[in-house]
Order: sequence, then structure tokens, then C-alpha cells
Amino acid sequence: MGKLCSGAWAGALNWNTRTGQLAFLAGISGKKGEKEKNRTYTGVYDPAEDCFVQLADTRMPHIRIPKSNHILLGSSSVPYAKLLTWDGHYRDYYLADPESGEKKLVLEALQERPSLSPDGKFLSW
Repeated sequence: MGKLCSGAWAGALNWNTRTGQLAFLAGISGKKGEKEKNRTYTGVYDPAEDCFVQLADTRMPHIRIPKSNHILLGSSSVPYAKLLTWDGHYRDYYLADPESGEKKLVLEALQERPSLSPDGKFLSW
């Protein structure tokens, strides 16, 4: 495979051992621990340009790719890993550009799961 696309966020490929997620995972063993250790992250390859854009990463590990594909909805529960043990699930939500990999935080600490409208202009939950 080729290179990172021009404008792609190169930092997405770096693994930071000081993240809360790694501290949270330190106590996980067995199948879940192995799964997290070997996790892969979603990206797109542009064959015309022979380059790759990483969309998901350690800070935003989940991304939904709708049929329209012109804007993507990503989420992360990483900042709320400790809260999960006593207060339920929280996630931050991001809009991501599939061409550049740029992410914009749009919702913080949400317990609901929003949906992106087909035109990518609205979120509902």
C-alpha cells in the first residue's frame, strides 16, 4: 500500500502509552485484553492517489460509515472508561471527513446514540 494522503492526520498512527485507555486496559486479561491489544482501526485507501487516510484511532476508535460517505460519525468512550464502572456508558461524538481524516468534536458525554442524517447536516438522538 502507498503513503498517507496529503492532509491526512499523521498523528492517527501514533500510539500514546499514557492514554487513559491503556491504563484502563492494563487490568484486562483473557480474550478481551487480547482483542484490545490487537485492535485495528478503520481507514480508507484511495487507489487513484495510492494513499491511505486513517479515520479511527486510539482517541476515537469507533466510526460509522453511512451510504452517503461524504461525512462520517465517530465516537469514543475512552475519556469515560472509569465512569463505566459506576455511572454507565458515555461517549463523545465526532464528525469526520473521509478524505482528510479531520475530526471535529460535536457532542460530549452523551449517553444516547445519535444518528447522522443522510445529507450529513443533522444529528438526532
